[in-house]
Amino acid sequence: MHTAPEELGMYKDYPKAISKGEEKNRTEVDLCKLADVVVTVGPKLKEEYSYYLCFCKKHKDIIQLTPGLFREFSDVIQVAKDGNKFKVHSYIIK
Repeated sequence: MHTAPEELGMYKDYPKAISKGEEKNRTEVDLCKLADVVVTVGPKLKEEYSYYLCFCKKHKDIIQLTPGLFREFSDVIQVAKDGNKFKVHSYIIK
C-alpha cells in the first residue's frame, strides 16, 4: 500500500472526490484481507492499515518499507546533465 486514498480525496478537485477515495479505500482494505502479506510504505500507512485490518487479525501480517538509500550508494556522485527525462541508473559496487 503506497497511498491513503481516503485522505487523498480531500485534496482532489473533481466531483465526489472524497466519496471516491472512501470507496477506493474499502476496495484496497478488502484486497488486503485476501492477501498473504500486506506491504506499506512508511509508518503512517502501516498504522492506518493495521487499524483497518485488526478486526480480521491481518494486522500482524503487515511489512513496513521505509524509502531511502542503502549505505552502499551513499557515496555515489550524481552528475547534473541536461535533458528532459529523469533516469535512475543502478551500479554494482565491488
